[in-house]
Amino acid sequence: SPEWQRSSTKRSAAPSGSSTPPAGDIVTSFLALTQAPDRSVHVEATGVARFSGAEMTLESAYDIAGDDHRGSTTVETGAMGTWTVHSAVVDGMGYTSGNGTDWAGAQPAAPPQDPFRGLTADDIEDAGPSDVNGTPGHLLRLRDPVEAFTRAMAVTSPQGVGALTTSSAGFDVLVDQQGRPVTATLVLRGTSDVAGEVEVDIDYTFRDWGAIAPIEPPIDIPATPDPAADLTVYNRVT
Repeated sequence: SPEWQRSSTKRSAAPSGSSTPPAGDIVTSFLALTQAPDRSVHVEATGVARFSGAEMTLESAYDIAGDDHRGSTTVETGAMGTWTVHSAVVDGMGYTSGNGTDWAGAQPAAPPQDPFRGLTADDIEDAGPSDVNGTPGHLLRLRDPVEAFTRAMAVTSPQGVGALTTSSAGFDVLVDQQGRPVTATLVLRGTSDVAGEVEVDIDYTFRDWGAIAPIEPPIDIPATPDPAADLTVYNRVT
C-alpha cells in the first residue's frame, strides 16, 4: 500500500503576536501557487467512506507535476477484500495498473485529480489565522466542497458514487504563511441515487511544493499511437 500518514490538525487561533500576512495576500499567494501551470506537489490522502452503511478505508499517495500525475490508491472493503490501483497521466494520456497487473494505457485522460484545480478568489472563503500543527498559518474554506471532492475523486474515492445530494459538506485547507497548502480536511454527508446514504471523511497532506521531478510514462507507448493499432503489445513492463 502507498506510504501515508494521518496528520494531526489543530484549528485554534494563531498565537498572540504572530506575524501573519494580510488575508488578501494569503489568498493571492495560494492561488498563484496552486494555479501555476508548472506547479508540482506530493499529495497523500487517507480516510473513510461509507455507502449505505458499508465502510471503505482509503489510502492514496501521488505526485502532481503540471498537468501530469502518478500515484496509487489502496481501498479496503472488509468482506470484499483490499485492492490497489496505480494510475498515471502524462501528456494527456492515461495509464493504469491494478493488484499486480501490467500497466495498460495510451488512452486520452483528464488532468490530474487535484482538488484545487481551477479555483478563483470567488471560490475561497478566508476563515482567518489558524494553527498548522503548532505553526502560525491560515485557514481557507472552499465554497464548493462537492466540486473539490469531484476533482479529487478518481484518486481518493471509489468510482460509481452517482449523483450526490448533500446535507452538509466542508473542505477546509490549512496553509502556511506563504499560502502553501499543508493539510486539508473533507467532510461530506448526503445521499446518492446509486449508493444511498453517503458519508465521506478524508484528510490530505501536501508537501514538496515545487520539488517534484517531471513525470515519465510508466510504459513505452508512441506519443501519437495509430487508433487502429494493437496497443496491447506495449502493455507489458519489461
